[in-house]
Amino acid sequence: MEGKHTITLRLYLIRHGETQANLDNVVAGHMDSPLTELGIRQAQAAGRYGELPTTYWRRYSSDLGRASMTAQIILQEISSFSLQSDTTTPTNSKMINTSRYSETKETLSSSLPQVLRMEPRLRERAKGVREGRSKQMSFEQAVTLFHAEQQEEQSQKEMPLYETEDDVWRRVQSWLFDIIQEAQAEYAMECSVTATNADAVSANTAINTHTPQQQSSPPSSSPIDTTLTSTTNSPKPESSLPNNKLYNVFVLSHSGTLRAVIRKLVGSQLPSTIDLTPAGKDGARPGMLYIPNTSITVIDIHVPQQEQDEEHSSVVQRQQQYSFDAKLVELT
Repeated sequence: MEGKHTITLRLYLIRHGETQANLDNVVAGHMDSPLTELGIRQAQAAGRYGELPTTYWRRYSSDLGRASMTAQIILQEISSFSLQSDTTTPTNSKMINTSRYSETKETLSSSLPQVLRMEPRLRERAKGVREGRSKQMSFEQAVTLFHAEQQEEQSQKEMPLYETEDDVWRRVQSWLFDIIQEAQAEYAMECSVTATNADAVSANTAINTHTPQQQSSPPSSSPIDTTLTSTTNSPKPESSLPNNKLYNVFVLSHSGTLRAVIRKLVGSQLPSTIDLTPAGKDGARPGMLYIPNTSITVIDIHVPQQEQDEEHSSVVQRQQQYSFDAKLVELT
């Protein structure tokens, strides 16, 4: 969009490390499952060798433990590795110490140099009655077993929440609109400050242009004054902000959620061999987009800067307000 200011949110979409549920071939969904030792090593490797940026505008994680723990390990490794790289050269043979991650999440979080925001809208897709059961079990079989267990226990539990991919996309889309709004507001403020500074520089230039220079006056030590005296009759300075401002966003989530988001944002840019039909109640099928543990998918969200309307609050209205283009940068 030539001639217009644009912001780009570069989303680094990362799946959590291997969990015990993954290892046992059990459906997790909204249930939590701890990282295995391999899952911890995967998170460490992603932080050390995943070619992730060292700094982010925002850092988000699903509020489920397996995601937040993976995010904290990755960010801690990025921080540690970037500091070490200034003085030492790491080797692939270096042993990884997993015992340091037996700490609590609070301890890990307090040692992070950057804020990690827990976001419920990035949770895994709720799998209903299949949660906690073998992935080989169909949804209908799980429903039958659920009712049988209810009769045996003489309880009246409600059916666990089940979400479609469209349900998942609606909540993630709401989160995406929120961060777009935050980025637009921040960029607008930067533009306003830059414009104000430019006006001040222009006014000072005009004053200096019409003020006779006295030989007895010592040269100014101010960088601004030096620039002004050497740019007589120069035009009003333009904004120093780039036409396209890049915001790196760290996003730690889950395979089902990431699959839905990638399909909605850049489905048309994926290889034609990938099955893009939504996952059903029985889960993912062969041929669908595969999201490995700690895989990294990068998507750019290009948003033209525009006037904001605070009255636009519904998802439909916000969708109309925040038009954007999505581009697949990397798929792993």
